[in-house]
Amino acid sequence: MITANTEFLSVIDKKADKLKADIICAKDCDLDIKGKTYYVSNNGCDLNDGLSPRTAIKTLDRIHTLPLEEGDGILLERGCEWRGNGVILRVNNITLGAYGEGAKPIINNSLKNYAVPHEWVKTDYPNVWKYKYPFGIDVGHIVCDEKIHCIKKCKGHYGFNEDLSELKNDLEFYSDRHDNDFLYMYSEQNPGERFRLIEAQRMVVGIKFVARKGIRIDNIHVKYAFFGVSMGSADNIHISNCEFGVIGGAGRFSNPDAPAMTRLGNGVEMYGICDNFVVENCYFHDIYDAGVTHQRSMHSPHNFPVIMSNVRYENNLFERCIYSIEYFCGQNNPDFDAKMVNILMKGNICRYAGGFGWQRPNRVARHIQGGWLNNRIPCYKSENFVIENNIFDRSIDVLVSCGPLEQAWLPEMKGNTYIQYAGKNYGGNFVPYDHYKPFDENIEKFIKEDRGEPDAVVAIVPEYDGMCD
Repeated sequence: MITANTEFLSVIDKKADKLKADIICAKDCDLDIKGKTYYVSNNGCDLNDGLSPRTAIKTLDRIHTLPLEEGDGILLERGCEWRGNGVILRVNNITLGAYGEGAKPIINNSLKNYAVPHEWVKTDYPNVWKYKYPFGIDVGHIVCDEKIHCIKKCKGHYGFNEDLSELKNDLEFYSDRHDNDFLYMYSEQNPGERFRLIEAQRMVVGIKFVARKGIRIDNIHVKYAFFGVSMGSADNIHISNCEFGVIGGAGRFSNPDAPAMTRLGNGVEMYGICDNFVVENCYFHDIYDAGVTHQRSMHSPHNFPVIMSNVRYENNLFERCIYSIEYFCGQNNPDFDAKMVNILMKGNICRYAGGFGWQRPNRVARHIQGGWLNNRIPCYKSENFVIENNIFDRSIDVLVSCGPLEQAWLPEMKGNTYIQYAGKNYGGNFVPYDHYKPFDENIEKFIKEDRGEPDAVVAIVPEYDGMCD
């Protein structure tokens, strides 16, 4: 087994840095827009028709009033940023991309910069400040000066009981669901004076699909969103060269008296039946739940077959997500099938699983998450499922978790690199799936011989280095 020393890890760093640079600096693809092309720019005007860069429209809300037809395209100008609500794609066979020069266009779901001193008022509780205007929607995460992450307190997590007197540590905050989601923060100084920039991730989706087929997204940057991209059952979806960062953390209650809030948030989520779902050359970082996922909950009965086919995740970079890649595929109803067909996860670099997870009530982090089998129902059935030439680099919890109920449904592992801390978990890629394998002196033999991946690279990090914090 290789010892993952400084020299070894520096090679991984260089590979990740190169992939990140390639994604961030990616040129616009030939998007082959067959219909009309509409342009959106901060320098535009919503009275325009949007049919040329010179007559660009200005706001994302104006997109929703365009006379879009199948085959049309929407291009956002590079170097521009839109705050507030995201984009809803309602028409099939639509392209969303970029034009011009500079950085990727940004969809920023933080409504404004909240570092405004007079908008924060003292409360009767020591060092607890109230933002004077109601959000009206749950706030999932707050980032100050682009790098300081605040700690959300919500009912049922860490013993919090929705009492403002319980805010006692610096930069803890609470979104009061009983009172229009007013925001409260603990700080010895007025937050608006203390910071130059305060971003609030609200329960708003960056790009939402109502459409069900033929959506192409390229070179868009989504940040401070509830979900980066969210869709139900859909076919022919292609997402490339995008960045999704600081995603998730907002939540909801199953009923008003529920004992705890469920917090959510994925970078790209496909929920339902799909065919030809591709995510490639994207950068996912600081995500509350999964970077990318295809799933249909196994906990609710389906009265139809749930087939997920031709799914490909390739050449993506994941950093500090709870799960880099997640998949659910299960069926409570024995009269209907559920299976995955032609699944490929190839050439991805997955690093520091759990690194954004200190705000969660648990840190069940892993780079591949496909192994919830608590109720032992028929699930994770697959055909031609391949996980090949990926780098799985350190996790605060488990490295990979692939757990179907039958041997024939296991993904085929080829040429992957596994880097994990001594004393942490490799996880599982085997049947029966009722325990995890520790990452110890026996794990290389297990991966290469018992699991049939002789070309795997297995490296152990002798001591925890804090990279997953």
